[in-house]
Amino acid sequence: MWAYSGCITIEVAEPEVNEVCENEVNQLVESPFEIVHDNSSCQEAIQGRIAELERLQEATARKLALARKRYLKSEEEKEEIKKRLKGLFNDDQMRSMERLSAQGARWEAGTLVKSLQLRLACGSRGYGLLREFGYPLPSDRTLQRHIQHVKFRPGLLRDILEPLRAKVWLG
Repeated sequence: MWAYSGCITIEVAEPEVNEVCENEVNQLVESPFEIVHDNSSCQEAIQGRIAELERLQEATARKLALARKRYLKSEEEKEEIKKRLKGLFNDDQMRSMERLSAQGARWEAGTLVKSLQLRLACGSRGYGLLREFGYPLPSDRTLQRHIQHVKFRPGLLRDILEPLRAKVWLG
């Protein structure tokens, strides 16, 4: 509400303070030549409101500082987790985990080789179970497409023998 007295314009949000100030202003407007000797109640109300707003500002500043501290701590924890996961997963797998879905992901050759080894060691059900648990692995069809273009030379394939030996030993 706006109150006007000569050259003073006051806007007050609180109804009680507004009422007190409005009475003071009306007295000034009705009798501009009389001296208003009790202007202190309006000033006290304004000073009280200022003190309340200062307390609110301090409380908000404390909450903001606490929120910033929590945010920085969570960012540090996030970076620590990323560091630990980098030892376990390749970069493309890390990117896949950051996305909601692995669909459309570009898999690196190292990831495809590890995935093929896992697929051979675990079988289709075990590999599928790992994917269901959320491990960032390419789909079976992606592995098939990758193998499709591999040219095998005649003779003994030593790169394939080791994973097959592990499969026979486990199986």
